[in-house]
Amino acid sequence: MALYTLALHPLLTDLEHHLPAVHIGWSSRLVSVVAYADDVTVVLTSISDISAVDTIRQFEKASGA
Repeated sequence: MALYTLALHPLLTDLEHHLPAVHIGWSSRLVSVVAYADDVTVVLTSISDISAVDTIRQFEKASGA
């Protein structure tokens, strides 16, 4: 699991830097990407955020995920 986390970290960092964050539920924390185990949820707030899908596809090709 630690190896997968190390491999996934660059993707999550890139998505967090390029996507606007939103409040989810009662939390005061801003979120743009949520990852748990091998699941990743990306929060898109506008049509222009679709470019994040290209980042995910590049990661898939590079990592075989």
